[in-house]
Amino acid sequence: MKLKSALFLDAYCPSHVGNDVLLESSTLLLKRLCQNVEIKIHAKTPESFVSTQGVACSGLLFPDAPVGEKFLTKIMWLIDAMVFMAIQIINALTLRIPPYFLTFSTTRKKALRDITESSFAISIGGEMINDSFRKTLPLYLFEFWLAARFGSKVVIFPQSIGPLRRKWTRWMTAMVLRQCTIVTARDQPSLDELHSLGLSGNQALTAPDVGIEQPRASIAEAKLYLADLGVDFQDRRIWIGLTPSAWVEEGVAKQDYLEIIAKAIKQLSTDHRLGVILMPANMPVCGERTSDYETATRLFDMLSDACPCHILPKAVVPARLFKGIQGCLDMVISTRMHASILSTMAATPTITINTQRKLYGYMSRIGQERFSLAIQNLTATQIAQAAEEIINNQTTVRKELKNGYAKVSAELTSYVAMVQPILDCAD
Repeated sequence: MKLKSALFLDAYCPSHVGNDVLLESSTLLLKRLCQNVEIKIHAKTPESFVSTQGVACSGLLFPDAPVGEKFLTKIMWLIDAMVFMAIQIINALTLRIPPYFLTFSTTRKKALRDITESSFAISIGGEMINDSFRKTLPLYLFEFWLAARFGSKVVIFPQSIGPLRRKWTRWMTAMVLRQCTIVTARDQPSLDELHSLGLSGNQALTAPDVGIEQPRASIAEAKLYLADLGVDFQDRRIWIGLTPSAWVEEGVAKQDYLEIIAKAIKQLSTDHRLGVILMPANMPVCGERTSDYETATRLFDMLSDACPCHILPKAVVPARLFKGIQGCLDMVISTRMHASILSTMAATPTITINTQRKLYGYMSRIGQERFSLAIQNLTATQIAQAAEEIINNQTTVRKELKNGYAKVSAELTSYVAMVQPILDCAD
């Protein structure tokens, strides 16, 4: 059988644990779909995944827009991207010269060759097709369109789609996604968005996030890592993992939601011996912003006088280890999607504070919606009550999580069976 080639278009950088999840879990899913496949990867920081997964990557077709640079530098970046796309679009619609002949950049030559010569061009971004990413949305959509134009089967692996409320983002997204072979939503609102854009049938599918099957480090390895941070599991405390976020998409609470979390933890500490581990999902390394880590540090300062607190160091934490650490804990409170997926799939009771709509969609899918709290009207009492239920019903909640895993795992298996014949990649 001829070896097929697949390109992951948007692996980005493992400084955000969700990106590490998406790459490793997407690789596992693709191998379930098509064992006889060669995988290539485009990433923002190509060398960074070597430390977490031992894989080599190539650079992205479009490097990130410069942050903190002079206005003129940003304008030049934008002009470069627009001229490049214009030339490629005209060529694809007329002469159809191999695209890599139309650029002087070595990185772009390599990226264009990968995009136009792969059997499958696969987006594993998790969440980029919405109005919040409108500034970069045309760049992502251009890659999908170009790959399809030159004969690749374009597949969007399970991710959140929308909300798309602007006329131009809806028009552009609809036009491009209709050229894709399969677009997969990971929740019902996203599937509804696809239907509203005119996609239907086997072109618009739904499946759980690929991260539900993310492998994890052993408990022994995770506890050794935590011991080096000073965490003492012999202390017989209720250990809570906290993953806060600096970015709140779905509305703004009337007061600082970090203060609400801190107040809830302090309420709980009057009746229980607690310990807290701050687990930022986005680390300020590999050129990434410091905002999430600063948010975690602020929460650490609020809680350090109420109970023992520890914070993960500023370094890339592989998704396997992140999940292993969560598996050692009694409870997780999270504002980040993949941090929540990892903890729930490790059967650790989890409370989500919904900074984004996708969190409630995921928790509903696994039967944990009662522990999924809207941020708009969040109160310390809500968090404390949810935590008390978890403390008093650990066995029941963990059983529910195992049942939730069985449900979404079966759904992912059904997705594989449906997609294989569409892609013609069954061995």
